[in-house]
Amino acid sequence: MKKKTSVILVLISLVVMSVAYYLFRFVVRDRSFEATALAVLFTLMGVLVLYIAYRELLKRLGKGAVVKEDYAVLFGLEKQKVTGEIEFYFTINQPKHILFTILDQQMKPMQTVTDQDYQSGGHILRFNTESLTNGIYFYCLESENQKTMKRMFIQHDKMTV
Repeated sequence: MKKKTSVILVLISLVVMSVAYYLFRFVVRDRSFEATALAVLFTLMGVLVLYIAYRELLKRLGKGAVVKEDYAVLFGLEKQKVTGEIEFYFTINQPKHILFTILDQQMKPMQTVTDQDYQSGGHILRFNTESLTNGIYFYCLESENQKTMKRMFIQHDKMTV
């Protein structure tokens, strides 16, 4: 559990149980040691019940959490503006069929870089940008359960306006 969440939970529990403690002492109107000890025990029991309820809520809400191992990770390019041969890098934790394409600004496929099965681990795909004109393009990694895109800017000459 995150530290901030724990602190908030404890503060809420203490406020609620402090109110319960003072209400209990007010109703009983007994200032004896036994009444104080009983109020403290009720307070601690309330904090424990709230903590257990919070943990159960987290378990119930966490059942639909995304398993990161099922997805590929596509890394960005090292340079902002690219030219010549570039390297795309991605990692997968399980063997998968990968379709890697270059898209234009309208998200229409222009070229397929690869369409094959890959083993788990890191992979580098080399692509020559000479067939593309200057401009903004997207590169897209697709598998059976995901589609990931990133942007790249191709600039072949150094003197563009």
